[in-house]
Amino acid sequence: DTLYYYCNAHSGMGSSINVTTDIFKADPYAWKCVLAMPLVGNSTDESANINVNSSAKTFAVQGNTSARTVSNYYGGSLYFDGSGDYLGATSNSDFAMGTGDFTLECWVYRDSAGGFTNFMATRGAPGSANGYTWGAQSNGNGNDIEFYTNGLQLDGGSQKIENKKWHHVAVTRSGNTLSSFVNGILNTTALNSQNFSNTSLAIAMTNDGSQGPLNGYLQDVRAYKGVAKYTENFVVGSTAPDVLPDTPSGVSGKSNLTKITEGAVTLVNSTD
Repeated sequence: DTLYYYCNAHSGMGSSINVTTDIFKADPYAWKCVLAMPLVGNSTDESANINVNSSAKTFAVQGNTSARTVSNYYGGSLYFDGSGDYLGATSNSDFAMGTGDFTLECWVYRDSAGGFTNFMATRGAPGSANGYTWGAQSNGNGNDIEFYTNGLQLDGGSQKIENKKWHHVAVTRSGNTLSSFVNGILNTTALNSQNFSNTSLAIAMTNDGSQGPLNGYLQDVRAYKGVAKYTENFVVGSTAPDVLPDTPSGVSGKSNLTKITEGAVTLVNSTD
């Protein structure tokens, strides 16, 4: 919360001021963002526009990925048909999370389920001990979100994902605690201090393009290196919130939210 500034025309002119970050208007973890892909019609990484210390990563489009108007944000998303479509990046050290904190998150809309479907992976099949695969598992485990590493599966829990519905999913590591979140709800945790040194990343498939193709849509894929954005339940963003303007806590000023008018009062007997 300290802002430093200087004059590039006169040496010695500069100072610092204290500022307060409004987390509802700005991402306080932007300086740790190493991947930011809206996936609106293309595979462009915008992390360099968010974090001055990041560089735009290049992803090669494999298969027949296509832009769609189905979206939760931004008016579009990228569709993967489940038959070999994925995005593969060139090797980059930003994708190696090491032994530190990190955050992976995205929005997913799955058309259909079939075995394991990947969101992001730095691990091939059978892969190496230094990477991970992160996605949804549908064989025997319902529709669990799973983060699979060398001998460790972060899965189970009460939070599932449904087909044909947008879900926000995230996985973080804070210290040596791995945590999985679905729609802002802490789902499962496990201890992990593994060194994730793999530098090749794939989206919607394993990083060697061999397993776990996703059949559905992805949007706003992000990675943060060196910080766990989420360690407890949180409220995910929404373009159609179900918050009423008139609430017991009160709302000051005029609200643009539409008041819900459905519902009724039940009268059980003649004395009610």
